[in-house]
Amino acid sequence: MPHQRRCKQVSSSESVSEQCSDSESIDSEIRRLQEKKERRDKKKANKKLECLEEKLDDNKHKDKHLEHKVLKLEHKLKHNEELDRKWRLKYKNIVYRLRREKCLFVNGSDAYGSFYSTSLQTIPPNGSIIFDKQHNVLNLQFTNGTTDIKVLRGGVYTLNITCQFDQPAQVCFFVNGMPDLTTVTASNSGAHIVTVHQLFNLNVNDIVSFRNHISNTSITTSLPASGTVLESQNVDFTMYRIAPLPTPCCLPPCLNDRDCVSESSGSECSHSESESEKSHSSKFCKEDSHKHNKCKKDSKKCCKK
Repeated sequence: MPHQRRCKQVSSSESVSEQCSDSESIDSEIRRLQEKKERRDKKKANKKLECLEEKLDDNKHKDKHLEHKVLKLEHKLKHNEELDRKWRLKYKNIVYRLRREKCLFVNGSDAYGSFYSTSLQTIPPNGSIIFDKQHNVLNLQFTNGTTDIKVLRGGVYTLNITCQFDQPAQVCFFVNGMPDLTTVTASNSGAHIVTVHQLFNLNVNDIVSFRNHISNTSITTSLPASGTVLESQNVDFTMYRIAPLPTPCCLPPCLNDRDCVSESSGSECSHSESESEKSHSSKFCKEDSHKHNKCKKDSKKCCKK
């Protein structure tokens, strides 16, 4: 009996130890599986984190690229704005310089005027026609009720006059008291309208007038038609500058001063040059003076060419 009891005890202890070992193995397996799952989850989380970090780096790189593009576009915009400002300044400078050039007439004619008479007047032989009024006068000196018009800016002028006389007449323009025979015009009967058109080379302070030239008798301007309310003109004279005085020499500007006599020299067509312009003109003279040696000897042949 005691032996049986001991055997039973041994068997029971063995079963308990087996059960304990089974439970321990199960626990260890559970822990192993849990650890494996944790490792797997950790790996997945690390992979996701790495993927997110890569995406973040990629987005940062893209942002930097976009920032670089934006900076480049801003720089380009500033450069274009600066270029536009420079071109606007250049354009304004060019327009300013062109307007300063009196020979180019960028602003139109710079000397003109209209003079007329509405009253009856008798002009004796070699007497001048009186102009009662003036209109739109620039750079011409004139006093209402006088005969002479003073030129304040030299150049080529066009002169147009229309007169209505009651008698046959012979008239012409006078410059500085001397008749210009190219403008002599006559009518052989009364109640005629006389018209004269001509171009003149006029200098500063020249005096222009229109006279009864070598007529046998005095001539009378026609009265306006009776019954009219408004004044009508019987003498109408306009003159305006169309060009600077011609320069007969074709040499370069640096040689004109030494070898040519220019009619438009002086303040008429010139303006103050900057140091760069002077250096440019002197450079032009040094480079091209050999081309104009023949002109210096015989400017007429050069100008004809």
